[in-house]
Amino acid sequence: MVSTATVSEGVLNMGRLDEKVALITGAGSGIGRAGAYLFASEGARVAVVDCVATGGRETVRSIEESGGEATFVEADVSRAADVERMISRVMDTYGRLDILYNNAGIQGPVAPTAEVEEEDWDETLNINLKSAFLSCRRTIPLMLRQGGGVIINTSSTMGLGGKARIAPYCVSKAGIIVLTKTMAAEYARQNIRVNCICPGVIETPMGRPSIARVRMDLIPQGKAGQPEDVARAALYLASDDAAYVTGTVLVVDGGWTAEVMLPFKDPALPKCRRAAPGSCVAGMLERPDGVEQAMAMGILLAWASLFARHALCTCGYCVGHYPAWGYGVISPASTCCLRGRIE
Repeated sequence: MVSTATVSEGVLNMGRLDEKVALITGAGSGIGRAGAYLFASEGARVAVVDCVATGGRETVRSIEESGGEATFVEADVSRAADVERMISRVMDTYGRLDILYNNAGIQGPVAPTAEVEEEDWDETLNINLKSAFLSCRRTIPLMLRQGGGVIINTSSTMGLGGKARIAPYCVSKAGIIVLTKTMAAEYARQNIRVNCICPGVIETPMGRPSIARVRMDLIPQGKAGQPEDVARAALYLASDDAAYVTGTVLVVDGGWTAEVMLPFKDPALPKCRRAAPGSCVAGMLERPDGVEQAMAMGILLAWASLFARHALCTCGYCVGHYPAWGYGVISPASTCCLRGRIE
């Protein structure tokens, strides 16, 4: 059995996945590796899948050194032939497949939509979305013959809305959510549960570039998440603790999407010169990245009128620099410009 210290401090091993066989794609690093460690520590035999052999074998080595059981399968999960070989290898090795965790993914191109190359669009959707379809298409018949199973798909908070300059990624992750719900509805009566996880800003090799652009003070918990945070969510969905949970979207983001806007900053844009730090939305967020400006302004004005807890900034600075907003909006505990704090 894998030591719980390998996975995360203070996690009690309860054998929640004893005798289960789990396949995790993208398990050579980051979220997938953390999931493989945790699943193995809970008694699962884990098929570690990755297109990078060194990372995948390192994951297997760590699991085996801690007393767990794992095997590595090198595969490009965006290719049907590789997926067929991957599933056949797992069945030959373990004789069954109880948990499919589709986690492999890439960020894809960072560019305005009209500048995205077709091959980059295809690559992102093939790895992030098509791969999950291929794996599910091959696995579901096996689970039906076994009498049930669990499928977990990795989406993203970016799949819940949009974000400028990463259209292929957002579309692929939104597709994962709809695919999850569709399959959950189709196979619920056959005892196959299908759920997805939407991680927020997570400190992984793929997530680190985003962390550099995020104001952590605007994430309610004030920090980026760790791969183990997502792994624990996946363990819950994989276990019998979630026996009545299917078709759900489990967000793991420290409260990020509970806010009206996503907390990306643009240091090139000016800040409100009269507002206290963080008091004026223009100064706090610089611009509502990924949210249509008119829509964002409408939401914020509706909050102000409904709850009488926000005031409008009338210094003119926000109006001049953010004409699409019309006004700046300040938070309830702020001192800003002419109107001041609302008691």
